Amino acid sequence: MLVLMNIHEKLSSARKKRHWSQKNMAEKLGMSVNGYAKIERGETRVYNPNLKKIADILGLEMLELFTEGDTKIKVINDKKNGEECEPKLNKRSALLDINLKLKSLQLVTKLQQESLTHKELEISYLREVIELLKHNKFSL
Repeated sequence: MLVLMNIHEKLSSARKKRHWSQKNMAEKLGMSVNGYAKIERGETRVYNPNLKKIADILGLEMLELFTEGDTKIKVINDKKNGEECEPKLNKRSALLDINLKLKSLQLVTKLQQESLTHKELEISYLREVIELLKHNKFSL
């Protein structure tokens, strides 16, 4: 059985491989330890710019977070006892890999679009504040 990891699990695994604590990561990101811990537990949605920053700190490519890629995978069965092994590629697995990469790119695109929408909304709110300030209808 192939074990696939969620993004938050990959972040946690990458951090642990570097022997960093959640506190170290939170400091590098300029956020609270509790905030970063929620990311690793999958309790907080991470928008693309922040996810990119985390990936950069961990030395990961964004695409690695959405695919299994060519990295070692964990196989669990009676013969392997969960030890890591290299996957064997054939035409079917190559097609599955291409399909997975396509879905991953679609997900990255979706996340980028969500991030853009979020930024556009933020810009809209800031424009409203500017207009209110211009007309002295809002004071700080």
